[in-house]
Amino acid sequence: MTDNSHAFSRITITTTDMEPRFCPGDTLILQGLPSGGDAIRPGTEIACTTRDGNTLIGQFLHQCARGIILSQISPLKITFIPADHEPILYRAIGLERYSPTLIAPQIPPNSQNTKSQNDIYNAFSR
Repeated sequence: MTDNSHAFSRITITTTDMEPRFCPGDTLILQGLPSGGDAIRPGTEIACTTRDGNTLIGQFLHQCARGIILSQISPLKITFIPADHEPILYRAIGLERYSPTLIAPQIPPNSQNTKSQNDIYNAFSR
């Protein structure tokens, strides 16, 4: 395993599989963990990347010489990650919730538009 205890990273959620805990657009803020399971308590939310590029998000359960066991969020199941897949662990230390900003459409002025914006507003506020 790699010692990345000073590394920070971010992962942006792109799937709906983990709703309602994590939604598309949410960003997990991660801190790298030292190799070995000493610094991780069972139940800690982690992200685990492997040498083949997979990233799993879940709760840490156990680590031994053969690998890591975590409770994966999506799909909900217990997952074993063998040590030969070179797992790199990150602790989830924060979450930035995605909140889209809605912009009201503007009505362009033109000679064919006979209703004013006030007329349209009044029609919708009745």
